[in-house]
Amino acid sequence: VAHRVRQEVGSNANIVGILLMPSIFEKTIPSDLQRRRIRANAYAALKELDHFHRKTDFKVRYPGEQVDIPTTPYRALNQIFLIERTNADGRTLTTKAEVEQMVAHFISLNAFSHLNKRILGLDVNITEEHEQGMSYSSFGVSALVLPRTALRRFFKARVAAEITKAVVFGGMEEKAIRDAAWQRHTELVSQIWNLFTAFTSDIEHTETLVENLDKSEGVWEKFSGEILAARRDLLLRSGIRAAAHMLNYLSITEGQGLIKGMLAHENTFALEAPSEKPVGAISMLFGGGEADRNRNKDIKERQDHYARRIEAWERLYKKIAARASELRNALNELEKTAQAAYAQAMRDATKVGAQVQPLHGGDSIETATYYDLESGAVSEGDLEEYWRRTSELLRAPARLNGNPVQGAPPRFQVLLRSVLENLVSRDNRSLSAVNTAELRLLVEKQLEENPLLRELRVEETKAYDLRTVISMQFTENLRPANYRPDQVVQPTAPHAVLDADTRPHSIEDEEHLRLMSTPGDRGSKGNASDVDRDFERAFDSYRNFDWVPTGNGDRIDVVHVVHGLPVSHLRAIQEMRAQYAGWPKRYTLHVKPEWNDFEEIYIEPGEPVAGEETGAASGKDKSTTDDTQGSAASAAPFADAGPTASTVRP
Repeated sequence: VAHRVRQEVGSNANIVGILLMPSIFEKTIPSDLQRRRIRANAYAALKELDHFHRKTDFKVRYPGEQVDIPTTPYRALNQIFLIERTNADGRTLTTKAEVEQMVAHFISLNAFSHLNKRILGLDVNITEEHEQGMSYSSFGVSALVLPRTALRRFFKARVAAEITKAVVFGGMEEKAIRDAAWQRHTELVSQIWNLFTAFTSDIEHTETLVENLDKSEGVWEKFSGEILAARRDLLLRSGIRAAAHMLNYLSITEGQGLIKGMLAHENTFALEAPSEKPVGAISMLFGGGEADRNRNKDIKERQDHYARRIEAWERLYKKIAARASELRNALNELEKTAQAAYAQAMRDATKVGAQVQPLHGGDSIETATYYDLESGAVSEGDLEEYWRRTSELLRAPARLNGNPVQGAPPRFQVLLRSVLENLVSRDNRSLSAVNTAELRLLVEKQLEENPLLRELRVEETKAYDLRTVISMQFTENLRPANYRPDQVVQPTAPHAVLDADTRPHSIEDEEHLRLMSTPGDRGSKGNASDVDRDFERAFDSYRNFDWVPTGNGDRIDVVHVVHGLPVSHLRAIQEMRAQYAGWPKRYTLHVKPEWNDFEEIYIEPGEPVAGEETGAASGKDKSTTDDTQGSAASAAPFADAGPTASTVRP
């Protein structure tokens, strides 16, 4: 495949090979024979690879092609990385899948990250020879990830819980709740009395009021509307409990006399009987005239009006008390559902918070750790600090398009009001139940769509990121076991192990590239925050890693690349060579039998170079084996048994 691609691109592209060594697959293979086979097969593959990269004499005609390729003698691969399961520091990836994830991580860094130019910019000649064979490369990568998606879900869940609590208490203490309720109750009584005086200005209007009260229609709707308006107003300003207290004040029986006295004191239309007495019959007989009769008639009408108004007021107050009691009971039930919803919302927030754990399993987006070398930076113990910092943003005044809004309430009140408005129906007559799931969806929608809240997303990102996490750990008296700088840097030793005890090798022959993507550049400036300075100091032990600033506070990638590893010095090569040398008819390990004659890439000290079995090349075995044993197809079973070999076959 590599040669076919090279035929198309020529020298216009770098083709990189990442080859997995037998140790990656051995745990997945139960058969000892198969494990020995893939070691021998891998050695044969490296032997072929070495030959064609040094000689550049590879030629093959694929099905459908008219000529052999490549038509120009290019090396198929510019760089070749060999990957073992254990790295140079002895750290071992537990499964084949984790190795594949690490390779995918490295490929993504090469293709899409801020590190790619630095990684690909180091041009190393892979064909440089060390005793026998080429020199290869290897790498190790690691990442520290802030689980932003999981944190935001926790933030929204916690906000939903606090809003649910505020639906009941309005974010106020009990005394403040009662004071707000009494003040609104006083205002409501004045409004009710003003309506009463307006609708009882004469006997006819008073009779109409009494009739409307009996039938719960007409003028009564005006009084009921004032009560509902007061309930809505107090709900939106102070929550369920304050509205319930106000309605309770309005419904208590002994409040009737208190209301009369208050209104009389305010010199409104007091319910006082006329003080004048009518002219007696004798007076009327000896001098009374039309004027006295009219005066008596007027006094009688006023007395009747007074009595009727007293009756109307008593009926009205009883009806108001009944209506207030009905509304209060509904609010008490609503408070019970809200309290239950708050408890459920807190349980939901705790459950969501558990999903930020670095060791949380599963394949969902909440998972913070995707494989051994990509660690989540936040644990459940960090959530309170995260909430402390981000909840401060809710107490700040609302902003619009980055600008302050004069007289704007705190963001929390903006959010609370939108939720409370949703509880009251459009006609202001019925109340919706407090449903945990629906309320959370409403909160999330408001956070995303309300212009006064939209900037919270950006501010939340700035308020808490990896710099915050690491600086907090750095300033602790005792370094925690999960110290994030160590956690992200220490596992990055390249995944190739050399055996320098039996083969002379100097580290000066190697080329090392150590890179770390960071939110900002190294070198704290005068205006740098304490968090930035502490973040830099936390990595003082790893100054051999070059920083590559990305502006991304949610992710740190660390990569350690080494070039110039001689294949003959690999710790695994001796065992691979032993299995290859001892394999019967080892020409069957190669794609073509004659490739068995290629120069060895590893020779034991004292081992003769000449006189080795040449298999099919000498023709010794072909006459005594099946026809298929000496053919190119005979390599297929071994290639299948060892994925390593299949990845390097031209």
